[in-house]
Amino acid sequence: MSTLNPRPESAPAAPFLTRRSTLTMSAVALTALVAYVIAYGVSDQGTGTAGGFAALFVGITVVTFIGAWLGGLTLAMRSRSLLLVLVALLVPPFGPLAVALWSRPTPPGPPAR
Repeated sequence: MSTLNPRPESAPAAPFLTRRSTLTMSAVALTALVAYVIAYGVSDQGTGTAGGFAALFVGITVVTFIGAWLGGLTLAMRSRSLLLVLVALLVPPFGPLAVALWSRPTPPGPPAR
């Protein structure tokens, strides 16, 4: 009897939101925030080339903060700890960073074939 899916089943992929990705997104967000503050301070109220860079850095900051916040919330929910969920929810800029630092690293998966 033939099957509808002739491809062999592959191993499940590793999750995207891990401890390492959350730490990386938090580091990028904090670095972009510092770069935004510097670029905005150098520009004259956000005008000119420095203002354009300030806008770019604030965009990077917002996107990576959202990614880090979702990553921290996901890690906290995986650990099944209400304290970590509250830390991730109540302190958005630094909560995901704290959750990623306090959570246990995931064990390595099975070796690839």
